[in-house]
Amino acid sequence: MEVTFHLKRSDLGSYYDYFIRETSDGKKYAKSVLNSQLIIIISFFIILLLMPGARETQDGLKVWLGLLIITMLLYFGYHKFNPRFYATKRKFIGQERQFAQNYWMLLERTRIAKISGEWLEIITADSIYRVHWNMVERVAVKSDYIFLFVGTFYIIPRRDFPTEENYQEFGKKLMEYWDDGKNNPISTDIISNGRKK
Repeated sequence: MEVTFHLKRSDLGSYYDYFIRETSDGKKYAKSVLNSQLIIIISFFIILLLMPGARETQDGLKVWLGLLIITMLLYFGYHKFNPRFYATKRKFIGQERQFAQNYWMLLERTRIAKISGEWLEIITADSIYRVHWNMVERVAVKSDYIFLFVGTFYIIPRRDFPTEENYQEFGKKLMEYWDDGKNNPISTDIISNGRKK
């Protein structure tokens, strides 16, 4: 089975959603982003508390506490009261600004994903990447995208399938091949360069 697919920049948002919410690596990264932001906020308020006049009067302490509460409410409100997710997603989106134009050209190029019982292949105009199923780290079939993790990630949008049935069938077969292959070693008659003996 195969599908020809290409990405749009907007597809990365769905990848970020999946990565942050559903993968252990994404959850760990989100936790570290949240912790680093909270450390900055709390450090700022500790410095304010140490300033002359902040602790010496009851009014100074009330102002400090009020500012802390307002700042935390603004922070959590800005992140829709889910700062672990939204702060991390905003960080990913911010990093996109650093991507060079040639990165976007590579990301948006047309690819073909071929699946068989033995291999996953990703084909572009100038390369073929073939990997045995036991080397595929993760496969996720969601309502609008298929995510493949093989050292890097690939996003296959549902819109690139002719019908919903084709998308579901491809996703089902993909999961079946991955489940079967991830526990099986590579057969000994396979050599490098993607050719059998």
